Amino acid sequence: RALGRIESDWDVPEGMGVAGTAQALLSDGHQGSAEATIVALGVSKDPAATGTLIALLTDGMAARSMCKVDSIDSRRRSLAAYALALAVRDGVDDGTEKRVAGALLDTLRDGHAAPYDLQLATALALGSIPLDDHGDGTIEDEGAVHLCLKMQLGALTEFVRDERRHPWLRAHGLIPLARVAARARPETRDAALERLIEPLELNSKASPEAQQSAAIALGLVADCDADAVDAKALDALFRGATRG
Repeated sequence: RALGRIESDWDVPEGMGVAGTAQALLSDGHQGSAEATIVALGVSKDPAATGTLIALLTDGMAARSMCKVDSIDSRRRSLAAYALALAVRDGVDDGTEKRVAGALLDTLRDGHAAPYDLQLATALALGSIPLDDHGDGTIEDEGAVHLCLKMQLGALTEFVRDERRHPWLRAHGLIPLARVAARARPETRDAALERLIEPLELNSKASPEAQQSAAIALGLVADCDADAVDAKALDALFRGATRG
């Protein structure tokens, strides 16, 4: 990971960066080394590492070959999701950002049967990708699958509503949903806001975990500019604080 940090801040000679040593470390059979390498690939922000991380996340053939395994275990896939979020956190070109978001969306939509840690890591990572908000307009991506903030909101809203998923996962999902909603236009944000308020309603049967996450999530959405979103968020937070 130290090498990844150095590479993110300095020009490293070709072949001496994390990507150049990744294959050896991922295939040496030591789980700790492999996991640290995956995180380092994200920290390095090396564009060449993005493909490797996506292959690891999606259990692709290239990743299996690199790791010399029949399938990528859920822990490595989860760390790859986290590493992808690190790789694009400071902004990258639009194509790379959408490749990462697309891989995370596909993994999230694999369903409730996926391992718990993979579902959680993917939802949290998706919430940190800063896709553009195109509102209600139709944007053509030259034949590519269209990805935007509105799709993020839809996928994460579906995640927290899916009763087949573990209740704790659904509670955790409110946080990335709020992170995305905070960057959306007011008209796009309304549906997500209602979902965040629901656990704090007076007659809500939401679990304590969902109520706690909802309170944190509303704090992320409200930005103290005294608009309608703030009014709804603050009302729900005061109601939750006084319900006993």
